[in-house]
Amino acid sequence: MILMLPVAPNGTDARRCLQIGCRPTYHASTPKGKQETPTSVSGRGSSSEPGPVAPISEVRSTLQFAVERVPRKKILLGLPLYGYDWIIPYQPGTLAEALSSQEAVLTAMRYQVPIQYSFQYESPFFRYTDELGNIHEVWFEDVRSIGQKMKLVRQFQIAGIGAWELGLRFAPGPWLVRKFFTVRKV
Repeated sequence: MILMLPVAPNGTDARRCLQIGCRPTYHASTPKGKQETPTSVSGRGSSSEPGPVAPISEVRSTLQFAVERVPRKKILLGLPLYGYDWIIPYQPGTLAEALSSQEAVLTAMRYQVPIQYSFQYESPFFRYTDELGNIHEVWFEDVRSIGQKMKLVRQFQIAGIGAWELGLRFAPGPWLVRKFFTVRKV
């Protein structure tokens, strides 16, 4: 059995986090007496305003926060292998639709809009207008953004990665893992 305890981002007051909807940046888990800490960062969620799912600056600062408190060999970076499709302008109380990276690309193709890339956040995004005239903003993860996060695993010399998929597929995942890491069967 694994017990996971959410910890508020970088010392943020947990009660305030619940009020504004921020997401935990790392979890302490204890499988059979051994502590491991999967670190996952989420800049935005389905109930937040549009933006990157895991902005690189927040991933970096969360890893820095974690390595100052937990042995590096016990830290795993949780990678979000999904994105969100918001209707804009954003209205508080509305929910974005979760979608896989593949679904995001197919949506951009369907509406014939270019996928842009934010080097500030290291995240792809695009906007499109649907058949009803609603403007959408989509942020998701792709090979480039996940690759940047995998580089942080090496830089911070942490134990490895975990994947957050929400049941969505990320086809290039196995290729990326083999590109950045030596895979061992245990």
